[in-house]
Amino acid sequence: MTIALHSSLPTFSPSPVSRVTTELSANCLMVSEADYWENYYENSDVVYEWNNGYLEEKPVSDKSTILMYQWFLELLGYFLKTYPLGDLVLLETAFRLALPHKTTIRKPDLGLVLHSNPVPYLPFDKSYHGICDLCVEALSDSKPGELTREPKTKFEEYAKTGVTEYSNIHLLWYL
Repeated sequence: MTIALHSSLPTFSPSPVSRVTTELSANCLMVSEADYWENYYENSDVVYEWNNGYLEEKPVSDKSTILMYQWFLELLGYFLKTYPLGDLVLLETAFRLALPHKTTIRKPDLGLVLHSNPVPYLPFDKSYHGICDLCVEALSDSKPGELTREPKTKFEEYAKTGVTEYSNIHLLWYL
């Protein structure tokens, strides 16, 4: 922390660590698509998707959901080693969905682009420029409404834009 004295009043400049931990969420902030790609797609500590002009913060999954995601990713990886039919879309890679009534940019937790897809997923692409063939969402219950928003909204968008397979991963413990 640095302290600077101006006009006899101390001002404080937070360290980089405190800036990261105090960043406010831009969830529901209205931004243009160009602004999203330039300022929020890969330049934020918070992961955002873009829904028709508004930022949507991607929620965090719990450990059980992450373990199921890991299992499914490994299973799909083994399948693709045996049958190299396509490429995985990972690491917060987005693709644009142009729907009749709106446009969204989604970052599926796991995606697959088949080699037969008319738009190839190229080695240095930072986003996918076509429509994924498979999308998997690791659902989160960290915020109220996430368990209903994710499957309903995203799956409708995926279905209407030509994603041929879509699913979710979430482990519910019933006691």
